[in-house]
Amino acid sequence: MAPREPLPTERTLLQGVGVARWAAWGWLGITTTLQRHDLLHPVVAVVFAGLALIWTAGCTTALTRRPGLLLSHGVVVAELVLAWSLIVADGYVFSAGHTFGRGQNLAGTWPLIAVLSAATAIGPWWGGGLAAVVGSGRYFGAVVNGVRSWPGDRIISLVATMVFYAVGAGMWGLVTRRLRDVESEVAMRRARDEVARTLHDGVLQTLALVERRTGVSDPDLARMARTSDRELRAWLFHADGTHTDNRASLETRLRRLADRVSDSYDLAVTVSVLDDDDHHWSPDVLGSMAAAAGEALTNAAKHGQASRVVVFAEVDNDQIFVTVRDDGCGFDPTIPTARRGIEHSIRQRMIELGGRMEIVSAPGTGTDVRLWAR
Repeated sequence: MAPREPLPTERTLLQGVGVARWAAWGWLGITTTLQRHDLLHPVVAVVFAGLALIWTAGCTTALTRRPGLLLSHGVVVAELVLAWSLIVADGYVFSAGHTFGRGQNLAGTWPLIAVLSAATAIGPWWGGGLAAVVGSGRYFGAVVNGVRSWPGDRIISLVATMVFYAVGAGMWGLVTRRLRDVESEVAMRRARDEVARTLHDGVLQTLALVERRTGVSDPDLARMARTSDRELRAWLFHADGTHTDNRASLETRLRRLADRVSDSYDLAVTVSVLDDDDHHWSPDVLGSMAAAAGEALTNAAKHGQASRVVVFAEVDNDQIFVTVRDDGCGFDPTIPTARRGIEHSIRQRMIELGGRMEIVSAPGTGTDVRLWAR
């Protein structure tokens, strides 16, 4: 099976690990050279340093040509084995007492970079567990270095190394997983938005046109067009279940309300939203505007004797404008008793929001409720 290609986020992390791998190898070379007089087996030290160099150069080449190889299990296991071997070789190449002494070890930080690379490929749990195994190499290195007694401070030092490797790899793997999930979600939403824009400019407008022109001549066809429009919009905007009410856009909220009123009162409701770029508006504002528009919709269905309602919204950086216009019986808004319900359910809501409301209506001409929020 061919290795999968890394996502852009994974590629960036692998590049960072690659740079760190070179820095770790450079430190390995410097410390080994400075401590060359303490080496009992300098040839073995040079061989292991050379293997680390070859691996580092090979990973850099793979990252350029075939980055997916760095995510394959075979490469991960091979790098971890080399990291473990470097830690063990430290005890072999240096004189007795070096393992728990003050000098720098042969491996340096190279094994830590290896376990981070592994966690990128195999995740936090496996990465953390195998990192602890790599850290255990310090025990075997101590044994070949001549350590025979294990007082408390040495045990603590050994366990601290294993825990440090495990926690570092686990956290790195967890961050990688979160970034991968976010990137996948962003890519999915971008694809959905692109489909939505395409369908909104074509199929959805055609369905709306069919519904409008056949509302009287062919009500069954109009109902089918309205149902298809509703189902398609539901799939585009919230079928995946990721949009909660708190995160829904104004258009999504208005369409949900329109669907509810349409189903309850068998009322034809058309919703149009211009420039639905409302990400900088708070959910409270969007919710209040949608609720006020929903009250106007309900009034048109229950009291206005309307057969059709058009909801239009325009959103920009400075204000939100929503209008709900019906073809019902209308009323005289100057009569207090006629506007009592609107005053309580809509105008008061807009006042609390810091917006305003305007009603244009007359008997026999329908009603137009206009809402502004800034």
